[in-house]
Amino acid sequence: MKKSIKRILALLLSALMVLSVAACGDTADSSSDGSSSNPDDSIVSSEEIVIDDHVNENVNANDENIKNKVFPMFGNEVDYSRGGPTATEEAYPDYKKDYLPNRYEYADMVGHDSEVSAVRLAELGIFSKTEKFSPNSSMTVGGFLKALMMACRQDINGKTSNADLKAFIDETNFLEEGITVDYDAVLTNELMAYFLSRANETVANAEQYKLLIEDYNDITEAYRDEVLQTIAVGIIEIVDFKFEPKAKATRAAIADGIYRLINTGARVIPLYDIGNLYVEGENEYLVKNSYLKNEAGVQFGFFCDYNKQNIVFDVMGKIPIDRTGFNKWQHIETEKGVYNWHSFYNDASPHKSGMTTIICCDITANLRWNPMFNTGSNIPKFYEQDITDPTTRAAAKRFLYAFVQQMLSVLEGDVLLLIDYELDWQQAIWDNGLATKNRANEFSKWFCEACEVAREAAKQAGYADRLKLGVNYNNITGVHRTGVHNNQWMINMAKAADYVTIDSYQFYDDASDPSYTIQNLRFLMNNYSLGKPIMMVENGMGVSHEPDAIDPVTGLHPLQVYANYFTNLYREFRFECARGGYLNANLDAYLIWDFAQDPKAMSGNSVANYVGNTAELLINGIEVKRGIDLMYKQNQYNPSYRDKVVEASITAPKITVSSGTQYESLTYLVTDYDTKKADGKLRVKLDKAGYCFITVNGKSYQHDGIESDSHTYQLEGMRDGLNVIEIYFGAEEAPSTRTVEKVLIN
Repeated sequence: MKKSIKRILALLLSALMVLSVAACGDTADSSSDGSSSNPDDSIVSSEEIVIDDHVNENVNANDENIKNKVFPMFGNEVDYSRGGPTATEEAYPDYKKDYLPNRYEYADMVGHDSEVSAVRLAELGIFSKTEKFSPNSSMTVGGFLKALMMACRQDINGKTSNADLKAFIDETNFLEEGITVDYDAVLTNELMAYFLSRANETVANAEQYKLLIEDYNDITEAYRDEVLQTIAVGIIEIVDFKFEPKAKATRAAIADGIYRLINTGARVIPLYDIGNLYVEGENEYLVKNSYLKNEAGVQFGFFCDYNKQNIVFDVMGKIPIDRTGFNKWQHIETEKGVYNWHSFYNDASPHKSGMTTIICCDITANLRWNPMFNTGSNIPKFYEQDITDPTTRAAAKRFLYAFVQQMLSVLEGDVLLLIDYELDWQQAIWDNGLATKNRANEFSKWFCEACEVAREAAKQAGYADRLKLGVNYNNITGVHRTGVHNNQWMINMAKAADYVTIDSYQFYDDASDPSYTIQNLRFLMNNYSLGKPIMMVENGMGVSHEPDAIDPVTGLHPLQVYANYFTNLYREFRFECARGGYLNANLDAYLIWDFAQDPKAMSGNSVANYVGNTAELLINGIEVKRGIDLMYKQNQYNPSYRDKVVEASITAPKITVSSGTQYESLTYLVTDYDTKKADGKLRVKLDKAGYCFITVNGKSYQHDGIESDSHTYQLEGMRDGLNVIEIYFGAEEAPSTRTVEKVLIN
């Protein structure tokens, strides 16, 4: 169908609308008891919407467009840069007291997949702050269009009559010629998609998503192009290949649709993208995807029990980052000047699954500084147990230099190295006494020198751009809380490092409350990061696996408490990692301790039981996966974004994997699969041995954990018709390049 109006770049920037949330916190409530029988009554009046000066300027521009009978469109550009500047010298926050009360809650939306959309729109004034949101109820066409016009900052409010609304829409040419709608009718999925697309710029190649919709032919023909447009840009999400065009649009879906329209970062990533290759009737496509790091995203990861990354993929899907283990000076330098290098096998394991690896090297902790250090001194026994001793310090530098070069010669880069992990615990920096302050200052001097040594070693080995360094703290202690001016030693270390990292465990009586974790991240970021990205590299709690164990605070089994913790944590992440949120989009990674353990163990932090070559997610692991899936389906949070798609079936594609966030992969689409006739085996042939792992239809994951030039998978999760197979690659070295000589199903 030919478009009757010209699509133009949106002047309404979604970021400005999202950032205006704070100003909308005191919006008047037009129906606070939630008892209205008319769903349209939950739309507030336009005069209740508080907007900033930038949006006012856009409103003026909109008026000019409307005079010219051009409806202003939202754009599709996503901002993948890191969030704005962090605060400095911020007092230690109380998340429960200072922040949570300022966020509105609908009683029936807490933990709902669409909660963020509903709450953000309420804070923007699009919906009233009623007691309940009624996510499964419906809305009239007129009610939806009023909400949509308000989101577009037009001179419309919830009390505008349908006749006046129709006159306004006719004047702006919002609807195409020949399209008539009943403003009193119940809004359907196809009508909602049509209206949302009319308020958004178009993109090319949307026709490819016909394949994704089993009931595509049930869509009214006049709305089909617009439905495909909303799917292509991620405003509408297709679940299980169904759209149900004639079904009523629920208020939850409506909230998602409007919020994704105005906030491009919240838009969902379609199951595939084959670029401009779509041809009617074609039964196979093979494309190569190139991904770059999304600076605004979050890398979720684990400590994968050293080398169980392939099992993590089998139950979690693609994970970009992993913590390996500890390398201690005393274990490697067994005689003066003699280094007993190990194979770095565990440290290299993440690369086999295309992950970035975090490695620890412990050097200075000793029993003289910290008699409670229960793992014993990291300094070899034949040196003075004091890093300030000139001989010990010189030996430590020689060791670190050799360690970095040996490590990089095996792993060939792509490493985040944490020198002297958990420094507060290792160096006994627990109080504000003079002895503690002296230790802190001495350690800081050592750390800064060590960073220089490590960088020089990497540079001389030719890997200067592959080594990143981080400083790691334990929780946030009373020492840190005394403020920046009393802890210059921390600022000096942040200057020397690339990342500021933390490990944090639960100390609230109610262990299901993530406030302590978020407070620690916030405080570290806004006081001691210098604007550099922060990482949580170890998070968890000790829990019992005993069947009759009871948590004394909640009365629940400890594993259920742990599950509730992750449910609450990921809920807060979805609010606070967004642009303008509490964490300012500067949280680079979040790793959980740990993924798998011996199922006979009585306690630990596992999110899975591991037996042989399989893992079963525990109840807390199920919540972790749900949280990651909810975040990773959105542009804002996914750690990578697709930069390019090219055809890969004519010439054997070369696949390069540089890190967990910068990599290439293949997408194999089969459009006419017959589960009754097909053998169901996928074969992948490489030019040289490497690792290969696949996802089927975004739900079934397989990683054989075998280094080979030939991989065969008995496909699971295949269905009749369209199937989308993602093929990922890894190798012990990183970056790595392999040529994929063959991909076929037989």
